[in-house]
Amino acid sequence: MKGNTQLRQDNIRRLLLEIRDRAPITKRELQKITGFSWGNISFITNKLLADRYIVSSGKQETVVGRKPDEYDINTDDNLFIGIDCSTSGIKLVVTDMRGRAIAQQQATYPDREREAVLATIYAAVEQTLSQFNSANFRYIAMAVQGIVDAEAGVSKQLGSLQNWKDVPLKALLEERFGLPVMLIHDPDCLMRTEMSYGVLRASNAGTALLVRMERNGMGMSIMMNNRLCTGVHGRAGEIGRMVIPYDGPSGFTYLDWLTPEQGLAYMYEEVTGERQDITYAQLAELARNQDPVGMQIFHKLTVGIGIALINLVNLFNPEYLILYGELQQYGDLYMDTLSALLQENAYDSSVKLCMSSTGPNSAAIGAALWATDRVMEQLQFVEA
Repeated sequence: MKGNTQLRQDNIRRLLLEIRDRAPITKRELQKITGFSWGNISFITNKLLADRYIVSSGKQETVVGRKPDEYDINTDDNLFIGIDCSTSGIKLVVTDMRGRAIAQQQATYPDREREAVLATIYAAVEQTLSQFNSANFRYIAMAVQGIVDAEAGVSKQLGSLQNWKDVPLKALLEERFGLPVMLIHDPDCLMRTEMSYGVLRASNAGTALLVRMERNGMGMSIMMNNRLCTGVHGRAGEIGRMVIPYDGPSGFTYLDWLTPEQGLAYMYEEVTGERQDITYAQLAELARNQDPVGMQIFHKLTVGIGIALINLVNLFNPEYLILYGELQQYGDLYMDTLSALLQENAYDSSVKLCMSSTGPNSAAIGAALWATDRVMEQLQFVEA
């Protein structure tokens, strides 16, 4: 049984969590949600105000009189750095405990060598810390593509970056900046942002798949009954390694061969007999202009992705299937076909296929949100 001290700590954390997730919010609304007494609500909100976790947004005058105080998370203290680390560069945001971005920057790597990549990350963090009171930061959280050992804080492999193997990002950043650091596989960060700011927040759905579709490959996050499925070594959801049927000597291929931009040249050669490098933007222009080559290649891509999604939906039976990434901009060329394939072949065709609307900094914000979750779990409040 919990003692009084632990119960008070749990109550304070609970109220702070509700303010984070529902702000702006009044004490009456908090009382209705939590069932706490008015005295307990008043005591905790006063403590959170004094400790600068929350602020009062003030009273507002209306035609029916004065509204009560509304409370929100303090955007000046308890800051987090979220970083989206990909094969081409980084996106960095500074957020408050609600995951609201109050500053952002991005940078590309001067080259693809390990030291150049690390130098880019270090420079971005140093610049950010110089713009704020560094004492206000609580965590650095990184959304990392490729193979990630989140528990050890190691980026094991990141695309085609050179000399990038088993890089201890957590240890390197903690030693350099003196802040706790966590690494998360990037699709799980996207899923976390969807939970707070995307379709999952409005739906209250607890079972969903999120597929990140980029020019250099695909990744996926799996949420089952409000819990992420990461696998025994954190490699669950590697949709790029899914085997799909394909015309060729073996009769199959990996999705990660079919969908990255460098794979388009091979399909172009298969269709035309000519070898030519081609980008997604060029292919989309051809397809939108009803060019038969562009349309045929996009159809092959869509069917390959569709087969993978059908298998995933049949395995996990999600309520939502969310698509995110650079390839969203070509949705007019594949969404109707994907929807039709799912309707015709999914065992439960009620799955809702939709595009994410969370924006280009979604992975960095999601990383910061995972860090705020951890901080809030560990908060210990000084008792008077």
